[in-house]
Parts: sequence; C-alpha cells; structure tokens
Amino acid sequence: MRRFFEAVVKPLLDMVAPARIVEIGAAEGANSALVARWCEERQARLDVIDTAPRFDPMAFEREHHAAKVHVGPSLEILPCILPPDVALLDGDHNWYTVYHELKALAAAAAVHGKPFPVCVFHDTGWPYGRRDLYYDPSAIPESHRRPWRRGPIVPNYPGIVEYGLNAHLCHAEQEGGPHNGVLTAIEDFISEDPVSFHLVHLPVLFGLSVLIPRATLGRVPGLKRFMDDLELNPCWRALLEIAETERCHGMAATHRLLPLSLP
Repeated sequence: MRRFFEAVVKPLLDMVAPARIVEIGAAEGANSALVARWCEERQARLDVIDTAPRFDPMAFEREHHAAKVHVGPSLEILPCILPPDVALLDGDHNWYTVYHELKALAAAAAVHGKPFPVCVFHDTGWPYGRRDLYYDPSAIPESHRRPWRRGPIVPNYPGIVEYGLNAHLCHAEQEGGPHNGVLTAIEDFISEDPVSFHLVHLPVLFGLSVLIPRATLGRVPGLKRFMDDLELNPCWRALLEIAETERCHGMAATHRLLPLSLP
C-alpha cells in the first residue's frame, strides 16, 4: 500500500484527520512507518496488526512512539482495541477474513457510538480481488474455505497454471464466483446496507479501493470532491485495466526465468 501513500492515503488522512488508525497487514513495515510518522505529526495513534511482521515490533514502537504493534490474527485483535477512524486493510487476502474484518469494524464502531471508519484496501484487483489467498488455510473455517492448492496464477486464466505469480502460495483453485476474493467481500458487506457507503476502485498496482460512509462524505470538507476525482471514466478504466493486465503478464514472464514473489 505504500505506493499509494502520497497520492491517495495521505490526502485522505489529511482530510479525515483521524485520531486513531488501524493497519492490518504490515509486512516489512514500510507503509506502517509512513503512517506512524503522519500520526506523530498529528498526535494520532496507530495500531498495527500482523500475524508475522517482518520487523522487530519492539524496535518499531521505540522508533515510532505513536504506534502499537499487535502480533496475531486481525479477527482476534480487532475486538480488543479501540475502534479506528481510518482502517488500512492489506492483510489476509480472502473473502472470509476481509468480510469479517469489516463486520468487526462495524461492531466496534456501534459499541463505541462512532461512525464506521474510512477504509482503504489493497489487492482488490487481480489477482486477489476475485480469488482467495490463504496464507494459512487451517485458519479459515472449512465452510468458508474454497478448494485450494499451491501453484502459480496469471491474468485471464481462472485456474492454477504452469507458470505465473506466487507459485508458493495457497490459492483458490478457481477465480470468481461467490465468496471468493477481497473485492467480493467488500461488495457483499456493502450489499447489506447499500445506501450507506460509497466505494471507489482503482485497477492499478494490484488494485486499491476506498470505502467511505456517505455520512462522512457529507461531514468532511473536500472529501466528496476528492473521491469524485478518484473515480475513473469508462475509457480510462478500460485502458488502466489493459495496462495492469499487461504489467502482470510481464511479471509472470519474468518469474518464469527468475522465480520471485509479489512485492
């Protein structure tokens, strides 16, 4: 998500002015550090949640006094922390986890009498917008775990292929269909209260989506115009989707020669 920080995330933070932010999925902590510095400048607080952060949590907290790192599953930790004003979701990329993260955020907001948070999601395009990824299949209830296997994937091929990206990861055997993928989870959550939310999707760099309660759009000056500016007309959307597909095919071809994982 760090690639979107200056263009999308920071302007949102500047406008919404959250007192609390939660980031789910930190990896090496590059985006976490950017958000933590923003929090330090604005006297805000950051909760970072990751099952296996690839950095030293205690060292990160010493360097970033506004941050607290929680090591463990998001669905266990979210009910135990104060509800955020902004949530950055880039963790376990499957329908079950993302849908229930949204339900947990909604429940916490209701308990504390707060609005539902502004949410920013990464990996809502290909490959995980419409296909589940399971970092740990055993952590997903069997009733919500699609048939899966380890193997590579490429755009425009719904199954597991001979070569492609992320061959070492556990993927749903087929792309698409109900209860499959991050974007599907967001849409299913919205469908339960469609008049209350506004969603914008950017089909670049594996996809970024911004979900904002319509009440927040009306309350925060400049936010509606910002969201309107993010919206793509059909021609630009089609061109960006073509460019993103070509980019991913190029990455897959490179990985065939020199296997790599997605950044």
